Amino acid sequence: MVKNNKRIEIVRSTVKSLSSMSQESCASILAVLSRNFTQVSVRVINNMADLEALVASSPDLVFLGMKFIPSNPELGLADHNKIWISDVLDTYEIPYTGSTKMAHELEYNKPQAKQRVLDANLKTSAFCVIEQNQSLDIRDLSLDFPLFIKPTNRGGGLGIDSDSVVHSYEQLDSKLTQ
Repeated sequence: MVKNNKRIEIVRSTVKSLSSMSQESCASILAVLSRNFTQVSVRVINNMADLEALVASSPDLVFLGMKFIPSNPELGLADHNKIWISDVLDTYEIPYTGSTKMAHELEYNKPQAKQRVLDANLKTSAFCVIEQNQSLDIRDLSLDFPLFIKPTNRGGGLGIDSDSVVHSYEQLDSKLTQ
């Protein structure tokens, strides 16, 4: 088998809160890509200097295992001025796997994401937004059970557990007050 002569960088962070790719997943992806491409490596990005080095290396493709780095490392995830890796790669026309900043932002705002789908005249399941600890009258609920409950402000399965599917008003109420 002839390997494709492309240079691929798998990008992840050693800062656990920044990386969406475990070390095990990274190793598996590296093994699979290495079977098909001549130059595959893992690049750790923990700060702006690391990101600048990635851009300077001008890879053929970046396999993203993280979304952003904080512009102020002391703020970490709370930094409102995040540096989105996809934005930087777009600026330098470096292809990458994964989503854009806008898609990631919608991941953390599910009501807005649902509205975008509706605005595009696409079909989507019925939904409602209920604030945590909001008192709810069953008569206000326009959906039929079972329901799938998930946080509106998280992505990647965070906040989903074995109690996320509810079959009754009591289970829904219990989930909302956790």
